[in-house]
Amino acid sequence: LLASTIPFEKRHVLLNPASMKQALVETAQRQSGASIYEQGAGNLNLYAAFESLTAKPLRATIWPDTWDLTAGACPYMWPFCTQPLYHGAQPIIINATILNSMGVTGHVVGAPVFTPDAGNGAKCLDVKVDHARVVWPWSGYLALYVRVRAECKDLNVVASGVLSVSVQSPPHYGTTQVQRSETSLKLTVQVVPTPARSKRILWDHWHNIQYPPGFFPRDNLANRDYLDWNGDHIHTNFRALYAKLREKGYFVEVLGEDYLCFDATQYGSLMIVDSEDRFRPEEVAKIQQDVAQGLSLVILAEWYNPEVMKKIKFFDDNTQLWWTPQTGGGHVPGLNDLLKPFGIALSQGVWRGAFNLGVHSANVKSATSIIDFPQGGLLHFSQMQDEAMSMLSGKHKSVSVAMLGLYQTPGADAGRIGVWGDSSCVDNKEDDMSCWWVVEAMLEFTQQKQPQIAPLVKTTALTTAYSERAHGAPPKEDPQFQLGLYSRAEGVRKECRDKQTQTDIYSTLGFGASAYAHVPTFGASGSAPTIPSLPSAPAPSVLE
Repeated sequence: LLASTIPFEKRHVLLNPASMKQALVETAQRQSGASIYEQGAGNLNLYAAFESLTAKPLRATIWPDTWDLTAGACPYMWPFCTQPLYHGAQPIIINATILNSMGVTGHVVGAPVFTPDAGNGAKCLDVKVDHARVVWPWSGYLALYVRVRAECKDLNVVASGVLSVSVQSPPHYGTTQVQRSETSLKLTVQVVPTPARSKRILWDHWHNIQYPPGFFPRDNLANRDYLDWNGDHIHTNFRALYAKLREKGYFVEVLGEDYLCFDATQYGSLMIVDSEDRFRPEEVAKIQQDVAQGLSLVILAEWYNPEVMKKIKFFDDNTQLWWTPQTGGGHVPGLNDLLKPFGIALSQGVWRGAFNLGVHSANVKSATSIIDFPQGGLLHFSQMQDEAMSMLSGKHKSVSVAMLGLYQTPGADAGRIGVWGDSSCVDNKEDDMSCWWVVEAMLEFTQQKQPQIAPLVKTTALTTAYSERAHGAPPKEDPQFQLGLYSRAEGVRKECRDKQTQTDIYSTLGFGASAYAHVPTFGASGSAPTIPSLPSAPAPSVLE
């Protein structure tokens, strides 16, 4: 409909995928109550889009071109607007799109330049930029890595600036003049003093693997839609947990790299929730050292049972293949490797039921259990149904298993460990936050050293190390599940982001060398290749 408003003789000039998208997103009407990830640019405004399409020249633009990460921009800029930035935090990564209606192909001229606004926050922002070398077809990616500089670690200030980008394209139909356009992105960030270690939580997203590309099953086996496609991210299906952590005054950062890439002295707790991947031996060794130096671990595990994994395989009509899971709801063998230095192990059992403690209760859905725990630890047991037995044989059995463990590791300044066998009870896709009180108490134990729910710590400490095998041994990984095809712990380890070259960054974002095999080689000086003048050509008679 929008295209039909343009006179036929002008369509070959004005209409292309980029110009249409520019007109639509720039004139859309933003709706209240929904984030940018829910509504995009907003509701279509057809008349305003028509006016924009006919009045504005072919050009390069950035969408979104305004990134206000302060609290006043909520809820549209959720989750960015829910937490201020501070020195030492994991970088905020902003992904925008360069739209180029000047031509199907173009390139960014020179390096984008970030110019801070004047004021108290002028020196606060450290902005690194990654972008598509070639803008093709009609668009390219633009990524910003935003951090706070050390000189602003004690400031409470709004910092802002403008990122300027120049795009060049070959001549248009019937012309010989190279086209060039300048565009920009506005960034505004609330900077606060670096919080105390006891208020900082690091969420491990690096060891989460989702469907697609592999078959990674749901955590709750009662849900017959077995594909776990919700992301397992603090801002997607764990967003309610994130909101509660923020309400409690915690600052939550997301780790998008392996354990060798973060400074553990900055964080009170590392949260490992529903991890599906293995851990490299170097990561295991580092975590052992980090805990000895005060880092605490909060682990929300998931089921892993090889026989159940085989049971839920299915024939996929699209690929005409049998799909067998690469792991269970989580990867217990990997967690057991990580926890082995502390004398902790999880079982291959799958449990379902109610976990009760005093006046509190939690719905446990397809959980693992604790089968090894060190002397001095606190264990909490509950009567559970053996879900694996029910699925595999149709029989039913109820047994008492250890679902929650709390442990102070040896050493005056050493960290603490909290282990809970389920993550479904804080997962939005289950519409259930029944074990929030467990997570809150675990964090009070690890961050503040004294949980408010007294029964958690009034349990008699283990006088000897706990070990039981009657209801499930530690699971072993079976090579037939082929987790190695998707594991980040396999192969050559990637450098930490701060040490990456530009080529490494492209590869990390999924734009490896093969993706640019068709791109003309840039000059030795780093400048873009010369775009030859094109001969004049008559306007096409049909819309291309």
